Amino acid sequence: MRILLSMALTAGLAFLPASAFASRQIKAPSAQNAGIKSGPVGSPQLRGIATLGPASWDINTIVDLAHSGIFIFRVNYSHGTAESNAEIVSRVREASRRIKRPLAVLGDLQGPKIRLGKIKGGGVTLSAGEPFTLTSETDLLGNQSRASLDYPPLIKAAQPGDFIVIGDGDAKLRVLAVEEGLLETIVVEGGLLRDRKGVTLLDRDIPIHTLMPKDRKDLKAMLEAGVDGVMLSMVRSAGPVREARSIAAELGRPKLPVWTKIENQAGLDNIDEISQASDVMVVAQGDLGVAMGSRLAAARALILKAGRRWATATAVATHLLKSSLKETGPPTVKEIALIRRSMKAGAVYFMLTDETSVGPRPVEASRLLREVIDTILSSQEQETSRGNPVTPKPSGLRPSDALPRQARLEEVLPPPQLPRVSPLKDSWLKRKTRSTARFLLLQTEILERDLKRLKDEPARPRKSLFKTVTLGVLLITLGTLLVPLPIPGSPILFAGLFILAARFPWARRLLTAVLVPVRRFLLWLNNRVNPKDAES
Repeated sequence: MRILLSMALTAGLAFLPASAFASRQIKAPSAQNAGIKSGPVGSPQLRGIATLGPASWDINTIVDLAHSGIFIFRVNYSHGTAESNAEIVSRVREASRRIKRPLAVLGDLQGPKIRLGKIKGGGVTLSAGEPFTLTSETDLLGNQSRASLDYPPLIKAAQPGDFIVIGDGDAKLRVLAVEEGLLETIVVEGGLLRDRKGVTLLDRDIPIHTLMPKDRKDLKAMLEAGVDGVMLSMVRSAGPVREARSIAAELGRPKLPVWTKIENQAGLDNIDEISQASDVMVVAQGDLGVAMGSRLAAARALILKAGRRWATATAVATHLLKSSLKETGPPTVKEIALIRRSMKAGAVYFMLTDETSVGPRPVEASRLLREVIDTILSSQEQETSRGNPVTPKPSGLRPSDALPRQARLEEVLPPPQLPRVSPLKDSWLKRKTRSTARFLLLQTEILERDLKRLKDEPARPRKSLFKTVTLGVLLITLGTLLVPLPIPGSPILFAGLFILAARFPWARRLLTAVLVPVRRFLLWLNNRVNPKDAES
């Protein structure tokens, strides 16, 4: 009887609109929300992003980068003027016309990142033990003993004994004294001080939860230049993301993709709300490494895990192929291992920064990145062909046209395993239990996420109250009858619950409260029957 009922239900529900189901599958980032307009983007090379700078912003190098596998180009609005950056965007468009293939441009806002002012000659070298002064005089031309800061509140926040890091660890200073408008410091670790390098005050957070005036101005300029997406720096909460979307909507770009760079402890503390508000989250290893120190690996894992939890695509940036900054040499084992681990954890994009913007061989760096990724993907296919299929993570993501079959988000690289002697095959019941546990956990996570999104939606009209209640109760009843068959039963049951929750606030609150213990139980059950999921 239940089998006949299931067949009849499948035929009848085929005529219902797809929006009636809460268990809809969430796709991986599409070409649109990844910042790609259209075209043949189904290639593993999509994973590579190149930053344009003095070493690569001429038209011929952009074309070479595109041929080497780059589809997305980052333009850093922390440097240059609106006119010079618009010229770089136009060069990418010209390169796209030459190669007859769409190329995307991401405009990167400076954010509340504190930077040095201009330095005489473009940069000076500091030696350990030398005194050095940081001042709020923004028009000061820096030299061997002094430099300006573009954000005076940092001076007020600093205390004697604090440490200040320049760039991504290029130099390190210790604060000796704080005076009105300046900091007296001593160089602890020497290095090259260059124009507009970032300044980080360690172990002290300067709370900023809105876009800076420069960012608002640059956002309008990059939209006028026609960028395909915007990247926010030093994001501490979801506030700047919502503000950027609002400004873009006012300028006629309501669906502008927003990428967020996580670079500090505040961003990690608010990772869930940032993930829900973003199209793509970026693990910015440079500034994040300065802020977190030895905890960088744990911070990177936290961001990638949040991306899987909220079905938000993730990218890893900075220091991917630092070895390419030298004149010669292949990628190091450490660099390859980092990319492999990030792919295993669900990272979709890998962004080259200094490697292509100021490095001596930008095109070679992009080729190396493509080769490393292709090699990892090839090993994954070989592992699958040998009878060790890759186990999908319960992330809720599904492949789309924006990503190739080999680069599906739900596929991860398994850890190397020693061959077992006389392996025993699992029974049909064990395999069914494992797949069912994953499926139920996935459906619960999707429903929980959709309920949280309902909080921001306006109240729906009640003109079809009777039909809504009838449909919701019918689906709940049918789903309950089909509980012994979880694969068709749970989506129908969850769809009915979601329909009622979308209509009645009290049902939404009740369902949200009930889902917490249910999800914990399913997570415990899944970890028991799928120990590999628990390890990853």
